[in-house]
Amino acid sequence: EMQFLSDKKFADNLRPVLKGIRQQLNEREGCYQCNVDVVGRDSICFRVVLPKKPPPPFTLGDVPVPLVPLEELLEEQPSDHDFDLLLRQLIPHVDGATSVGELKEIMRDDGGGATEANLRTCLRHLVHFGLVGMVGKIQLSNRYRLTKAFHDVFDSVSFADRALRYSQGGKASAPSGPTARRRLQRLYAAVDGRRQNLQDFTVEHAKELRVLEVQIRNFVTFGVLHGLLRQLHEYPVASPATRQPHPRRSPGDQRVLELCDGQHTMDHICAVTNSTYAEIWSILQANGPVFVIPK
Repeated sequence: EMQFLSDKKFADNLRPVLKGIRQQLNEREGCYQCNVDVVGRDSICFRVVLPKKPPPPFTLGDVPVPLVPLEELLEEQPSDHDFDLLLRQLIPHVDGATSVGELKEIMRDDGGGATEANLRTCLRHLVHFGLVGMVGKIQLSNRYRLTKAFHDVFDSVSFADRALRYSQGGKASAPSGPTARRRLQRLYAAVDGRRQNLQDFTVEHAKELRVLEVQIRNFVTFGVLHGLLRQLHEYPVASPATRQPHPRRSPGDQRVLELCDGQHTMDHICAVTNSTYAEIWSILQANGPVFVIPK
């Protein structure tokens, strides 16, 4: 309406307006918005919303971990707020220990009629908005290794304090301060999945874990969520002949062997078949030869 860009009489006003927009966008890191006066009572106001990448796919063996107090979030909603019913049923069970596969069974038993597709949609929304993070199911048989990110993050005192508090389960009476932060850093540095699994690590460092009051599940969860640790997954591979049906083999054993094609992790096979790691390993040993590829 003003013809601000097309009318030559506004030419002298245009340069400072563009300069103001550029300065505000560059100076307010992480806050892409500006408010620049143009002429009189007119101004240019806008906010840049950067599109988020869709969350990576997750398996039935993955575990959703709350990044905020989800149930408090529900309680804060007005009574007339149209909150998704399935999400209300799901949130109390998202506890950082229950896998997607287990949540699927829980939601089915609750009688809500939730399908796996509905469940995945709800979880994708929670991940997309930063309310939930995904980690692999933490078991003592798991193996982890350090990533490159580990070498720099503990230079930040605030990050080291957060890692310590999370690993201790938020206990106010637990050890803190520079010495505790350094000891926690050394614990992370000792993680070597090529040499030992999580159970071996827990036994070897039992005294240090006890002194620092570190909970191993929280220790690993924080490391995975913040990119310090990466799980070394095991991919069992059976020959095509081994995967063929056999009259003396139970349907459950057959299902396990069919999944041993090098494309599925042990965690995924455990989740799909509702079996423990030890049970799966027993089936593989009884029906070998089966090779396991760690990566």
